[in-house]
Amino acid sequence: MTQTAKPKGKGKSPAKRAKAAVAEASPDAKSYEWRGLTLDLPAEMPGELVFDFATFEEQAAEGQERVGSIIELLRSLVGEAQVRQIRAKIREDKITFEAVFEELEGILDGLLQQYGMGLGKSSASPSS
Repeated sequence: MTQTAKPKGKGKSPAKRAKAAVAEASPDAKSYEWRGLTLDLPAEMPGELVFDFATFEEQAAEGQERVGSIIELLRSLVGEAQVRQIRAKIREDKITFEAVFEELEGILDGLLQQYGMGLGKSSASPSS
């Protein structure tokens, strides 16, 4: 009886094999780990992010809570599916309403750092 070659990556889940294939195809792809959740980022920041930053900065200048604009920035960076994963993790870890704003800012800051930027007191600015 002849043996056939086993598929490369046998034993890995289809999702892990797909993720590995994407990483091979785009070596500049970035990721960020938050509370055990790996968030995948595009190799380059999406252009539409500039509009979300404008809203974020306007709200900061007016002294408004910025949670809506933070979530929009997160959506632009990681997509709706990963924002749902963040939400599920917040629920799973029982993060309180009072603490969630700081957590979301922390996630956004960590994501921006993958591009050499950071979240300032009122806006995102290049890191020095």
